[in-house]
Amino acid sequence: MLRRRVLRTRGAAFSGTMVHLGILLNRCPCLRVLKVTGSTPDITVHSATLQELDISSDHDTTCYNIDVVTPVLKKLQLKLHASWNWNNISVSISTPMVEEVSWKCSYPRLAFSVGFWSLESLAIETTERYIDTRNDTCSQVQKLSRFHVLRLPISCTTNHLGAQLNFAREIQKLPVIIFPVLELYFISSGHVYGALVMHLLQINRIHSSTKMLKVIQWLCPKVRQTCQENCRCDEPNNWRSQSISLTCLEELEITGFNAEDHEHDFVRLILRSAPMLKRVTLTLVHEFRGCPMKIYNIFLAHRSVNCYVYNSTGELVPRASR
Repeated sequence: MLRRRVLRTRGAAFSGTMVHLGILLNRCPCLRVLKVTGSTPDITVHSATLQELDISSDHDTTCYNIDVVTPVLKKLQLKLHASWNWNNISVSISTPMVEEVSWKCSYPRLAFSVGFWSLESLAIETTERYIDTRNDTCSQVQKLSRFHVLRLPISCTTNHLGAQLNFAREIQKLPVIIFPVLELYFISSGHVYGALVMHLLQINRIHSSTKMLKVIQWLCPKVRQTCQENCRCDEPNNWRSQSISLTCLEELEITGFNAEDHEHDFVRLILRSAPMLKRVTLTLVHEFRGCPMKIYNIFLAHRSVNCYVYNSTGELVPRASR
């Protein structure tokens, strides 16, 4: 009987066939660390002792099933490549003691859409930072805080033949249910993103836990697109008049802010939907030629919110600047 505490495998063969992970785990009852790379169409890991799990599938591997039950797991790393039938994949992950998570699922180009937009990948990372707190003696101390970040790179697509991804169901596949930071990367986009962000923020696991929302626009002048009349990116176009419940949201950051009308409308949507909002940070695009005072005026009716506008080099733009 094997009693190795660490096991690394890549395409291991047994009697002419691929060894099932369940067989390996049965032969390693004291295993603490498992790392699997290569072809992993069926990920089934049941272990009462495993503390670290690292699985990375090949780019051309179709994954049909993910079943992980590891009650004492502390660290989980999964790197997957979604297949064209990803909507039908079965995912069940039970890791109640997990502390560090690195999950990335990459999607085939233009394979899945969320309305007008194409989702390129979905990733979760665990990050740490020190926060200032007060102890029993009222002195200032620093405490290490660990939290999960949900990252979504999104691009616009002219090919609307891709399958519509059920994003709420996609979120339910994730190994964690609370992610205080949501980062949205809009790649080479000059389109309206407010309708999509509102849709994402209405998903229960997102609006019930997100404390910081980051919107990053990667605007490349050579490939930047402009909206045509009745562009599908602005559907449904009544999003500007809607309100959503964002009772946890405390911070909003937008990088690549160009002060276009739809961007102002999006900031107003967040302001009226997030009663606990404390800080808004806007970083302007390099070619910004507008008036910063028009931006600051949005916050006149929201005195409790601290607003900071920075130029592309990171310098604070004063309110009196014209």
